[in-house]
Amino acid sequence: MNKKNLPYIDLYVGDWIKDCSILSCEAEGAWLRIVMKLHSKGKQSSIKIPTKSLQNLWSMNEDQMNLILKELELNEICDISYHTGFIELTSRRFKKQNDISVIRSKARKGVNNKKKIESNNNQKQIKTLQITDNDIDNDNDIDIDIINDNNIIPSFAEFWDFYDKKVNRPKCAIKWKALKQKERESIMNHLPNYIDSTPDKSFRKNPMTYLNNKSWEDEIINKKIEQNGLSENYKQRIISKLQS
Repeated sequence: MNKKNLPYIDLYVGDWIKDCSILSCEAEGAWLRIVMKLHSKGKQSSIKIPTKSLQNLWSMNEDQMNLILKELELNEICDISYHTGFIELTSRRFKKQNDISVIRSKARKGVNNKKKIESNNNQKQIKTLQITDNDIDNDNDIDIDIINDNNIIPSFAEFWDFYDKKVNRPKCAIKWKALKQKERESIMNHLPNYIDSTPDKSFRKNPMTYLNNKSWEDEIINKKIEQNGLSENYKQRIISKLQS
């Protein structure tokens, strides 16, 4: 039997918990159905499915489906592409495993010195992919301070504590160090209103996504502020600036 058509899913509980513990039960169940769908088609890494079919698969209406897709995307569970009438979901873990399988398959075909050299290069690629995979799994377990530069103000620690969504700290720290000073200042000015507009962390972008997308340049739509005037966080910032 082809390993891609096994009657069971090689689901690693530890990996699943690390990837999905931040999701709501509805989103986690919806993603599990996609994983089973991918597995039933030969462990594909991607599935392109009509919007109506996805609603039927998840047994929900369009608004509920869009909320689940947003939650999966914000928490970086999978890659999502939107097409006319279709939605494409890609499992990063399946893609990585399939890439490793292809490399191993090529490596096994090597019979002469030239192919032995190619095999060694393939093994290096496998190791790189595995290290990257381990980095994804262990980001939340690493307790080291990558940045120890007193010249960076505001510091990464200030950003990390204020953002208050602890995901992918080491890579965020490297990204913070690479930012320009004006960008760091703009981020800290933007965060109070952004955090106030996303009290539910599951709908707050992961910090790495926020930094990579330059989300501090985006407009904030805060219904709470629209109804009640300026937020308390924003008022405090204005008072602090006036007193300084």
